[in-house]
Amino acid sequence: MKGVRPDANGKTNGAKSCCIVVNDHGTGIVDAFYMYFYAYNQGQTIFAKELGDHVGDWEHNMIRFKDGKPTALWYSQHASGEALYYKLVEKHNNSRRPISYSARGTHANYATAGTHDHAIPHFNLPLGVLMDVCDRGTLWDPTLNAFYYKYVPKVPGKNSEGGTFSAYEPGTPVAWLRFLGHWGDERFPADDPKQREKNIGKHFKYEGGPTGPYDKVLERKDIWPKGSVGEHIWKIMPWA
Repeated sequence: MKGVRPDANGKTNGAKSCCIVVNDHGTGIVDAFYMYFYAYNQGQTIFAKELGDHVGDWEHNMIRFKDGKPTALWYSQHASGEALYYKLVEKHNNSRRPISYSARGTHANYATAGTHDHAIPHFNLPLGVLMDVCDRGTLWDPTLNAFYYKYVPKVPGKNSEGGTFSAYEPGTPVAWLRFLGHWGDERFPADDPKQREKNIGKHFKYEGGPTGPYDKVLERKDIWPKGSVGEHIWKIMPWA
């Protein structure tokens, strides 16, 4: 539950907590998904009550390449996320590798350090009720200890779920990617002693675990997944 701290090079020795899934659209467009698994999600405190804790957490970045060159990134954040042009995001040590900041406790991904309000998706208020916090903490390079996969969509060219996975390296487990359940416990009932008097309305101290990579819409027409909370905003201001 405490995880593995990356070493000086950013490697999680003895622990693979990332899988990298590549979807080649066959039109010069390639999407590379970097899926990060965390053992526990610590929720945020609202009116002296910590809400949204759950076992297991999945977040991800996606980098879109056009003719071999990176063009844009997706940063997953809770039920939605942000899409940004590659040229706008911070790079590590002036290299070509973009940086993603993982928020304390919730692991939502952001392009910048600091505080990020997420009470209303895509509206960052200076004094929000729900604030994610990121800083320049421990550097983690997920590519140093990860599983690598190729993904072939069920319906190419459309926003869709489903499809087949194959490993780039022999001996890499594949079947787990087709798991459709939740990575963590079910949410305790509202009348459970662990929940009682700790909830605010329908927001509970302990929530159920998230779904895994198979459920992250790996075939995308746009950078953002179809049906995400902010899809209508991205259509108005794409990759703002």
